[in-house]
Amino acid sequence: MYEGRSLNSALLTGPALQNELRLVLLKFSEGSIAFAADVEAMFSRIRLHPEDARYHRFLWKDPESERVKVFQMDRVTFGDTCSPFIAISTIMRTAHEFGQGREEANNLYMDDYLDSARTTSEAIARARDVQDILRKGDFHLTKWVSNCKELMEAFGGDSSSLTTAEEYHLGEDTFDTKVLGVRWRQQDDVLVFHVDLGEAVFTRRGLLSKMAKIYDPLGLLSPAVTRAKIMHRQLGLCGLNWDDDIPAGQKKWWKRWIGQLEELKSLSVPRCLFPREGEIASSELHTFGDASEEAFAAAMYLRNVYKDGDVTVRIVMAKARLAPLKTVSVARLELQAALLGARNWIRSPAAYYKPYVNHRIGEIQTLTDPSEWRFVPGRLNISDCATRSTAKQRELIHTSWFRGPEISWPVDLPWIVNNEERRTVRGGQVLHVTEEQPADWSYVDDLAAEEFAGFTRIEGSLLEALKKAQRESFSKEVADLRVGKMLRKTSILLSFAPFVDEQGLMRVGGRLGKALLPYDNLHPILLLARHPR
Repeated sequence: MYEGRSLNSALLTGPALQNELRLVLLKFSEGSIAFAADVEAMFSRIRLHPEDARYHRFLWKDPESERVKVFQMDRVTFGDTCSPFIAISTIMRTAHEFGQGREEANNLYMDDYLDSARTTSEAIARARDVQDILRKGDFHLTKWVSNCKELMEAFGGDSSSLTTAEEYHLGEDTFDTKVLGVRWRQQDDVLVFHVDLGEAVFTRRGLLSKMAKIYDPLGLLSPAVTRAKIMHRQLGLCGLNWDDDIPAGQKKWWKRWIGQLEELKSLSVPRCLFPREGEIASSELHTFGDASEEAFAAAMYLRNVYKDGDVTVRIVMAKARLAPLKTVSVARLELQAALLGARNWIRSPAAYYKPYVNHRIGEIQTLTDPSEWRFVPGRLNISDCATRSTAKQRELIHTSWFRGPEISWPVDLPWIVNNEERRTVRGGQVLHVTEEQPADWSYVDDLAAEEFAGFTRIEGSLLEALKKAQRESFSKEVADLRVGKMLRKTSILLSFAPFVDEQGLMRVGGRLGKALLPYDNLHPILLLARHPR
């Protein structure tokens, strides 16, 4: 602390370089052989620059002499706001310089390394490669865990960098470990759930605190979590303050929900997305989306068809969000029309629709091929259970949520055939003629029309008309800006930070200059709402 400022307030944090958490977990789920390790003392492996080290001094009192001594850290400190950036960028550079591209760096999340392979030999080779690469940067992998005994034993001789298989009791007792916060049971190679919320406080604040303890990066518990989020929002809509006791009727619902969370301990999800050996004929990602007035959700499943006719379906990830509070009432007939229209939206050009629909269709058509979309009836749509506060089944999460929808299991999928009704949306141009001519267009007629030809003539006329309108409405502002003067404090345009562009038009200024938007959107032309002419 110096003159009221801490060291962190003067440090540049740096960009966030850590890999996307879900992508690292998905890489961990690819192969049948999974393994993970920690980078030992990652921050302490990186030396501080001497110029920076002098800002990391601290006082230490010698217990024997009672003297106070001054020391300084010469390694990256955990508490510095820039330490994560420095550590991650150093490891990424190590992987770039000594590894094959960025593959090794992509399997790291902070100081955790996760990977998987199809065979034991491939897994051992990959583990050795990444260990050798990181060692060249003085980073050491330790606390190895795997569902493969051979991999554990292959590294067992190096006790300084490996926790041995015997210490984890692999093959003897069931042992759960955490990989990036997700519980993994190596013996059965499944992901398990253990939600311990402790004693509940039945207020809005207390229940929100309990909900926040549910760690679910892949969204596998979306049906349970979304149901609680919907009910929690209803408490706020009832007018309850954060620390008010909730009504007895709703307290009963919450007690039941908390009790049902205990049932999740008996559920498990296979970790591996490719669970068996054999040649795969085809792999497909089936993503189901659904919405209600309360929430909307999407669930993704990987469907593998093997050449021997076997089919496997594995949940990949899911995501759910609450619907906006502001709802629009729609008549039943309009709802039926919207349902029929929704099936054609994705296959129609985005430009035919209003901005809200236009933007979303455009993004969907960019990320996917419209021909890949199909309509699934609500009763068969697996994502429906993650959009409602109540469910037909008694279970908090039905087993079919993890197993995958029944319609994805047959070898031949009749619902894939596109037999939906298609409607063609045709664009058109409409030209309206006003019944009355404008009061005065003389300032356009006075232009030298012969100087413009075709479109250039029209564009030039419009430009001159806009300039004339600005001169008539904001004569003082235009005059001041053209000679580089500041606007008067009494000007009505002061808050718009106006400027004059290269064409002589006065436009809105501001801080959006670097935004990825068209120029006319960034800096609209300034005109008076009611021009006198």
